[in-house]
Amino acid sequence: MIARGEGGAAAPRLLLLQLLLYGAIVAQVGAHLCNYCASKDKELTPVLRRQLSAQRDTFYWPIDAASHQCHQKSGEQYDRQAQVCVAARCVTLSPNVPAVNFTVRGCMDQILRHPLKADIRLDKNGCYLRRSKPIYAGEPALNYLLCVCDSDYCNDAAQRPYFPIDVDDSNTDDIIELVEVSRDEPVTAGNGGGGDDTPHPGFKMVSAVHSVHASVSWSSLAAVLLFALPAAVFI
Repeated sequence: MIARGEGGAAAPRLLLLQLLLYGAIVAQVGAHLCNYCASKDKELTPVLRRQLSAQRDTFYWPIDAASHQCHQKSGEQYDRQAQVCVAARCVTLSPNVPAVNFTVRGCMDQILRHPLKADIRLDKNGCYLRRSKPIYAGEPALNYLLCVCDSDYCNDAAQRPYFPIDVDDSNTDDIIELVEVSRDEPVTAGNGGGGDDTPHPGFKMVSAVHSVHASVSWSSLAAVLLFALPAAVFI
């Protein structure tokens, strides 16, 4: 990992040497670089801190990259590091909880847990709502906003705003694609807003994502049966 934005007179020269060294390594092995940090948890509620630390199906919590500014947009003055990745996929992740500043950034194949990181739906750049499994009986599941991209240091945007939606427990599709809404487009309670028609940036769900996957699988099955049934008759 590479330290970024550390203080001290020698810091700029040290940072330059680190970047040159890692740049040579990256060019040699074909690796990629992502912003790497995790917000400190001191300001989180005990319940949320326990939920984040106990989850086992969404992400690994980096213990060597704590930063007070991880939720903010990247800048040279921030104590943020860089992570060397094998695959060109960076991720920014935060719990979908109102009025909470907590963000994790890094390489998708190192931050996300399996099988989430292998989900082919995340091959597309963009943001998604991820529903984690409940950890303890009687507790609600925790939703996460995660954004993925495919260029060096691309995961540098500020933490995404809270997306007010109740993902139904019966929904078996636990990854929902989101699209950003422009500042001029009204964001209402049905598509990620606070219940009014005041224009402000946010997200809305991509409609019928789950049904599209279902229709593709059913059509494939129908094609197989169409060719398999006549063959079975003549055997």
